[in-house]
Order: sequence, then C-alpha cells, then structure tokens
Amino acid sequence: MNTTYHIKNITLRASLFFLSLVLINTPLAADPVLGQDFVNVTKPLESEIRALLEKAEVETQNSQYETALHSLNDAYNLADTLSNSILDRSILNSFANIYYQTNQLEQAGRYYQQLVSLDTNNYDYESLSVSLFNLAHVKAFQNNYIQAGELLSQSLILSESLNDDLGVAFGLKALGVNAQAMGDYYNASQYLIDALHQFESLGEINQIIATHRNIGDLKLEEIKIDSAIAHYRQAIDMATEATPNNIIVPLYRGLSSAFEKAENYQLALVTHKAYSGLMNLEREQQAHKATQHLQVEFETQQFADENTRLSQQTQNQQLELESTTNVVKIQYMVLLLTVGLLFFVILFWSRSRKQEKALIELATTDELTGIFNRRAIMQHAEKEWHRSCRTKNPFTCLMLDIDHFKRINDLEGHSAGDKVLKKLADAINDNLRQTDAFGRIGGEEFLLVSCESKLNQTKVLAERLRKLVENFEYGFANIKKVTISIGLAEFNNEKSVNELIQHADQALYKAKNSGRNQVVCY
Repeated sequence: MNTTYHIKNITLRASLFFLSLVLINTPLAADPVLGQDFVNVTKPLESEIRALLEKAEVETQNSQYETALHSLNDAYNLADTLSNSILDRSILNSFANIYYQTNQLEQAGRYYQQLVSLDTNNYDYESLSVSLFNLAHVKAFQNNYIQAGELLSQSLILSESLNDDLGVAFGLKALGVNAQAMGDYYNASQYLIDALHQFESLGEINQIIATHRNIGDLKLEEIKIDSAIAHYRQAIDMATEATPNNIIVPLYRGLSSAFEKAENYQLALVTHKAYSGLMNLEREQQAHKATQHLQVEFETQQFADENTRLSQQTQNQQLELESTTNVVKIQYMVLLLTVGLLFFVILFWSRSRKQEKALIELATTDELTGIFNRRAIMQHAEKEWHRSCRTKNPFTCLMLDIDHFKRINDLEGHSAGDKVLKKLADAINDNLRQTDAFGRIGGEEFLLVSCESKLNQTKVLAERLRKLVENFEYGFANIKKVTISIGLAEFNNEKSVNELIQHADQALYKAKNSGRNQVVCY
C-alpha cells in the first residue's frame, strides 16, 4: 500500500502543531489553596519537560531513537507529577511517532489510540482529526483496511466540520489508497479524483503530482494502460527542479511499467533509464550527505580535542605558578580551619543520611522477612493503581497465603514458622522483576503487585512461584513440605486498589476451599 509520502506529511503537520503547543508558555491559573508556591514548583518542571521534548526531537531527527526514548521516558516521569494535558499529549505523540518511524506498529498504534482518547476527552477536534488519521495508517500497514477506512472516514468528517481543506484533501487521498488496497477500484478512483480536485483548488503542486501518480498506479492495476500513462505524463510535466525525488522517482517507475504493459518497449527502456538515473542520483546525494555528516563530526571532535589540550596546558601553567607562590602562615591556618569545618559538615551530613535511611527502612520494611511491610506494599499498590488508571496499562495483584501455617507452628515451633516465612520471602523476592513489588501484609499472608503484565502472564509467574515453594527442603521432622495458595485479580475498572486486592483475596479464598496448593484467578 503506497501511503508513505502522505503519512509523513500528515505526521509532520501533527508534530509541528503539538510542538507549537508545547513551546507556548501556558499561564497557570491561581489555585486558592496552593497559590504562588504551586506556580513556583510547576513552572520549572514544565520547562524541564519542554527541554527534554526538544532534546528528543533533535535525537529523533538524527535517528538516535534509543536515546530519544530515554529522554521521553524522563519527560513522562516528570509529567506524571503534573496535570498538564498539553504536555501529556506532546509526550504521547512523540512516543507514537518514534515507534511509527521505527516500524514498531503495535506500540505506535497503542500510543495513537491513547491520543484519540485524550483528544476526545478534551474536545480537541482538530488534534483528534490528526490522531485518527495517524492511527488509520498504522491499521493500514497492519493490513486492517476495514478499520483503517472507518478511522479515515471519521477524520475526514472532522476535517470537513473544521473547514480544514488541506486535511480534507489528505483524507480523501488516504481513503482512495486504502480502497485500492482492498481492491475497491471504483471508490478508490472516486476518492483520488476528489482529492486531486481539492489539491488543485489549494494550489498544492507536489500533492497534485503525487495524486496523479496514485491515480496512475490505480489505473495500472485496473489494466487501463492509456489512462495510467496519461496521469503519469501529466504529473511529470508538472514537476520542477524543486519537486522532491521521492515524488519523481515512483512516477518514472510507474510510467516504465505502463509502457512495458502496452508493449511499447522503446519508451519503456527510455523511461526506465531515467528512473535508474534518478535512483543513482538519489544514492549519490545520500552518500554525499553521509560524508558531510561524518566530516562535521570529525571536525567537531578535532575542535573538542584541541580545546581539551589547551585547557590542560592552561591548568598545568596555573599549577606551576601556584607551586612557586609563597604561602604565608595565615593562609595555612585558614586552609586548616576550612578543611576542619568541611570535615565536620560532611561527617554531620553522612550521619544524617544514615539515620534517614535507617528510619525509612524501619518504616517500610518487615522486620522478620526484610521485604515491604503492610504499609509500604499498600502505598506502592495505590501508586501503581493510579498509574494504571491513567495509562490503561495492565496491572495485577496476587494474594499469597502459606497453607496450614498454624500446623507448622504447632508441630515444629514458632522459630520454625519464622524460618519458613523468611526463606519463602527471600526465594520469591529473588524470582521477581525489578518492576514487581512484594510485601508481607500480616501473619502468613503476602501481597505481590505486578505491573505491565496481563492476567495470563501473571498466572504463569504465580504457578512458577507455587512450584518453587513446594520444592523447598526445610529439614523439619514432622512437616515434609510447605505449600502456598495464590489468588490473582487483574485491574478491570475497580473503583479502588482495595477493591482490586479484595478480589484477589476472594480468589485466594477459593483456592483455599478448593484444596490449597493452587493458583486461582478472580
């Protein structure tokens, strides 16, 4: 499906629109409770987020996609503390564009879908039209042409209601190419001709040429050779030196194929030679551009090395001058006093940090097992629940309970029960991802919070943990093995994290009543 050119154009329009929104210094309304203090806190954060977005934009232009994603992740984490829909939208749009450019369509589609939801909630119909358009092209590249057509139709209706003539033209063109991909040549022809007329009324020369080429490609598929040749030739006649190669090259390729199907091999050969010449020229231009880029990098590195050498030379001269300077007794005394004062400041700071760390650990760590205590794991679960509500990412809670724990205490003693709790907590904690959180909420009950994992994935994890505990050797005289029961619940529109945990507890209760030593989903 030949949609690359107008996808990039509409993506560029979207990027420029959202970047202009980000760079606007949006005034903050005075809050009756937080007042000026709130403004003083949020403005520096917004500036930092904008700087990260600009950095990611530059890195994307230089094809440094991994670095750009790191910058966007930093911006996302900062924006998480604010409530600024403009910044949120800019970050989501940047994520979507990077994943689209790197052909990671699943991720791109997910972010474009979030943009559609955000624009809908904000009644931002101009942005919604663009988001629908971009999401449609992701669906088209995934060969989901029916859904792509529905999204493009919605985008077209919005563009018409907003009197966005250029948006209407791009929408008609995209609908035409999508219909062509589905084999609906009649509607494809109608859409493309309407798009051509729209571009002609707007004076968009490059788009007129590109649309003639699209119509030529369509007629070539329909074996309407004369009509295809006419459209290709009309497009070539309109082209100028300023017309981009990515528009001209497909024209000659299509015209060559049309002449070949018409059995006019002489013109087919001439046109193909022109096509090959343009391709070679484009390769030479790309090679020249790459050479220039490397030359600039080389000269920049040379300049940096020279600056480093001069800086080192200056430092050496300063050190030589200082070594020949006579230092008087008072300067030594001041220096000693300064060092002594600095030593005590550092000592005091170090002790304060240690005390602070110890207090934090005391407040958040279970004394027996060394994992999160009830307060800490519940706070973590609350935070991740709010994040999941906002991002719509999967989020699962697991309730774990040691089977017949009272029997262990009765037969082997409380020290044995403590040993079981400690060993179980260490083993499970060592088998979790860094994004998972595990805590003891009381007695022999534990809570595991799993982020970015769907129910089936978490169930696999739970089953692995259950088998891990079952295979432990404790060396007890009366208890041969210790087992656990696990209840799972995935976030699904629960009103609070407590409700989600209650669902997991209900699943755990079912596991207990069904014979223990098993995993049950809510």
